[in-house]
Amino acid sequence: MKTSRILFRTIISVVLMISILSIHSCKEYPCENIVCQNGGACEEGICDCRIGFLGEFCEEYDTTKIPALLYYGVTLQELLDYGVKPSQLYGIEYEAGEIFFLDTLQRFGMLVATDISIGGEWGCLGTDLPGVSGTAFGTGMQNTQDFYENCPDNGPFKQAQELVHKGYDDWFVPSKDELYVLWRNLYANHNISNMGSSTIWSSSEHDSVNAWAINITTGEFSIIIKYYNGPSRAVRIFNY
Repeated sequence: MKTSRILFRTIISVVLMISILSIHSCKEYPCENIVCQNGGACEEGICDCRIGFLGEFCEEYDTTKIPALLYYGVTLQELLDYGVKPSQLYGIEYEAGEIFFLDTLQRFGMLVATDISIGGEWGCLGTDLPGVSGTAFGTGMQNTQDFYENCPDNGPFKQAQELVHKGYDDWFVPSKDELYVLWRNLYANHNISNMGSSTIWSSSEHDSVNAWAINITTGEFSIIIKYYNGPSRAVRIFNY
């Protein structure tokens, strides 16, 4: 009986000692079993998250901090999968410009170089250029290439075609419909501070004397004579 009591007391003492050591260990190493995600760091048992990340373990995205998320390596597709709407990404700086269009099915987008000015006369007044009359979305690149190959004038087409900006050399002048989308998604929604002059050239020719240009105040297009000296925008397509 005495032996049983001694054994019981010994077991109780061991259990108490283990408990005390465990409590002491938890207090001394509060971050031992905590894994902070997305570059977060544990301090006193709590994850200190980078800008752009939320949650107990920094596992959630703060969608009000999209530039920071992109900076830390979150991809556009990951943001979209998380529930970010394409419109939330318009005006965000990405690669060499600002996003103004995303096709979430085919996974491509378009961006504009907001810190580069191109422009001048549209060019080749009196010449009906082959292949430059495309107005639809997706025709701007071909318009620019065809103009560059058939007209020697040093206008926005030549400037865009020869532009190398932040390592990218595939810039072009947007078509009529592409320019409208740029205006609608950036300027009209105040996602871009400046588009330059009130009238901006598209790459879409109307006839041998005139081409299409947009009024950025109203979003309406006009037929403008080609010798008008005005600005345009350099845009490019990217995949994600």
